[in-house]
Amino acid sequence: MFHDETRSIARRNKIQPSSHAEVQAVAGPSLEEQALMRVAAAAPVKLTDFVLYQPLDDLGVNFFMSTYVGDDPSVSQLYYLPKLFSQTGSSNPGLRQSITAAGLAGYAKTARRNDVKLTATRLYVSAIQSINAAISDPTTVVQDATLMSIVMAAMFEVLVIPRLSDLRNCSKHLDGAVAVALMMLKQKKQTDVTYKLITMSMQSMIINSWISHLPLPANFMELKRRLGSNPKPHLHSLHGDFLDIVTELVDFREALKERLLQRPSDIIERALAVDEIFETFADTMPPHARFQAYRILLQDVEQLAFNGYYHGIDDTSCDSAPTDISNSVPSKFHCPSLEQCPRCASASTSSNSQAMPDHPIVASCTKAWHLEGPTGRF
Repeated sequence: MFHDETRSIARRNKIQPSSHAEVQAVAGPSLEEQALMRVAAAAPVKLTDFVLYQPLDDLGVNFFMSTYVGDDPSVSQLYYLPKLFSQTGSSNPGLRQSITAAGLAGYAKTARRNDVKLTATRLYVSAIQSINAAISDPTTVVQDATLMSIVMAAMFEVLVIPRLSDLRNCSKHLDGAVAVALMMLKQKKQTDVTYKLITMSMQSMIINSWISHLPLPANFMELKRRLGSNPKPHLHSLHGDFLDIVTELVDFREALKERLLQRPSDIIERALAVDEIFETFADTMPPHARFQAYRILLQDVEQLAFNGYYHGIDDTSCDSAPTDISNSVPSKFHCPSLEQCPRCASASTSSNSQAMPDHPIVASCTKAWHLEGPTGRF
């Protein structure tokens, strides 16, 4: 580890003549011998069965940063977190504890260490207490670190719940994040991190609402409107555009659930509006993510296609956002359309009060995406 200059020093001392050679002979060993004795005494000791353990706090932070955070803004939604943590982690206990808890929860899940999971849970409880104290203070409630702490608490819930079976606590945290984000936008001291953080929080809310079959948090649309009034070019992303479509789907689903759309023509019109948004998004996809059309003239599978046509995408693109859309969006808004078509047609025939839309209604089925074709999976 260190450059040893002992022999060099001893050699230089030996070359220099000494006027007191007789005194040195009487006094004891020479300078070279003394130097060699000191080196022998300071020789490294081999340690066997010795392990340096990393403190759990450091383990949690390091695991979280190395596993869930990247430095590429086009890929990572938390690329700014290391800098934020280095600036405010020591002064904001909620941020430090929530990141450590989430990191230890992820480590415990990966390493199957229940003892570490218990430690992570205790840190999570402490983080909640610190967050409650922060949101009770008018100064700290509008700080970036406070909102990040809430998002980290929600992430902890996702990491500890097996197979995302119950995300009620996660949803509660994200509901609170909406209120905190609105207060932050009402202030005039936003930073670039503020906008990135709120955007990431809103995207987390959209995903949670979709997979949990829950409506969007209260005041979500107000938050989106306020954030939209402060446009930031660097916040635009393909991922954000995709989640805008998911937002429309969530609204459509809740409108159907709450029976806000009564007439079949209204349901079809809303479905076609989402279809148009999806078509616009798909047109901006890179060439390798475009669909390829295939026609199969088999009567036994006609119900799976429109006029015998399938739209397939190569397997090499299955890990990209376009495939996510192709596997989720069409079935969501085409199925309600197909259900309403007979009602709409019968109503039009009986009373002639409703008109069928001019747009073609394309049938889609998830089974079609698993048929094997010459260029990949459909």
